[in-house]
Amino acid sequence: MAIAKEAWVSMLAVAVVTGVALWFINAAVQWWRLRQALNQCAGAKIHPIFGTMLEHRGGGAGTLAYGKRYSAIDPLKPLRFCIGPFINFIALRTPSDIKQVVTMDAPKSPFIFKLMAPWLGPSSILIADGPIWRYMRTLLDPAFHRTLLTDYVTVMGQSSQPLIDKFEKIATTTPDEAVDVMQHYALYTFDTLCRCAFNYETNCQTNDDNKFCTAVTENSEVIIARAMNPLLASDVIFALTPTGRRFRKTINYIHTVAQSIIDQRRENLKGMTIDDIAQHKRPSGRALFDFLDICLLSRDKDGNPAMTDDEIRDQCHTFLFAGHDTTTAALSFVTHCLAKYPEHQEKVRAHVHHCLCVCWKPRGCIMSRIFSSCPLHGFLHPFAALQRYHTHTHTHTHTHSLSLSLSLSLSLSLSLTCTHAQPHTHALTHNSPRRRRARVDQYSFMPFSVGNRNCIGYNFALNEVRTAMCQLLRRFKFVDIGHEPILQNKLVLKSANGVKVKIQKLDN
Repeated sequence: MAIAKEAWVSMLAVAVVTGVALWFINAAVQWWRLRQALNQCAGAKIHPIFGTMLEHRGGGAGTLAYGKRYSAIDPLKPLRFCIGPFINFIALRTPSDIKQVVTMDAPKSPFIFKLMAPWLGPSSILIADGPIWRYMRTLLDPAFHRTLLTDYVTVMGQSSQPLIDKFEKIATTTPDEAVDVMQHYALYTFDTLCRCAFNYETNCQTNDDNKFCTAVTENSEVIIARAMNPLLASDVIFALTPTGRRFRKTINYIHTVAQSIIDQRRENLKGMTIDDIAQHKRPSGRALFDFLDICLLSRDKDGNPAMTDDEIRDQCHTFLFAGHDTTTAALSFVTHCLAKYPEHQEKVRAHVHHCLCVCWKPRGCIMSRIFSSCPLHGFLHPFAALQRYHTHTHTHTHTHSLSLSLSLSLSLSLSLTCTHAQPHTHALTHNSPRRRRARVDQYSFMPFSVGNRNCIGYNFALNEVRTAMCQLLRRFKFVDIGHEPILQNKLVLKSANGVKVKIQKLDN
């Protein structure tokens, strides 16, 4: 009996040792294959402990500088980012490589999901994958239908009035002083989003209450810091740090704001159906059918709520972040470019006056023409609000720039910074946008992504930019002061030293 027991123990020990040995062999093979792929990429020499971290220190600004430096050395090869010995990204930057990855519908990077999920929630349309993402996308698509977006133009125009009043005061009292427009645009976009998508009056523009906007910026900085620091990648270690505790406190505040918006709307919609809202039977008298209506009132085939409370919260968190921060960046850098290139500013202004006949007419058909012959997309070439899209592949993937087929588990980053900076994709001053779109591959310039995972709020964001610029350019001119933004990647492109211009009244 004792001999049999010893035999079983020996067999178990051999099985455990064999399993561990096989695991190490598999890990070594995967590491070698990953190193083979990384060695084919451009970038700094890989340190055995620090990876390439020493070359892109300094958070978002260091990452952008690293990408530009090695893009100039080798403009075609992908870039390698090695965050310590275990966290690795390959940043693709040629249109052909990006097309291959986008069209295969790869899932989001699990590392990015881990960083963003505490904030946005696991079912967020921004980071979810597979059936969850498809279900959410199908439910939310009607909220961004072109017909509804046209109805929002009037609300956007009303929301821009406090912004106009601020700029009017600046142009009257201090026309020769530099103004950081980014903070003003942040309040405008947050106010507009809350009015349009949530029917929620924040009064943040009149009170200059930017606590929510500040919280979003702080969270973005923390997530980038975690992504660039392998020590903070561990949730346990991160939670024990002062940064982790502050991150949790900020998230709780953001979630409280979102929950208050949801609770207020749920109370207003008691006893109502989605058909009642479509027939303008809302007690408040508001005729607009919006994003939060769909989230709260949608039903499945059995008549049950189509979204759980957690799923509704996750989508609200997503749009409160992505719906205003990206548009803030777009408005700020469009203003910077208009000031820097006054000839284009005059061209845009002339077109606005022609379309609007020197009076405000909030018609969607007119708004869609405002930038039809003006280089709006050209202004966004070097200043794409979202600098990277992260994805992950477990499948057999072969790219044009890498001779090695990547059949290992690998995180891929689609680097818009490097893609948009390539000379053949940068067409700032082309006269005909229609010819430019025909000549430039859609994967060469994709500020709102492309394919199945393109931005659901793309048209909403562009309408918001158009509305604000139409109102402002009819009244003011932006004057360059020689200020160059110091770009930082904080999930959304930001400027460390602001976006500063002079705001002056138009010469009559």
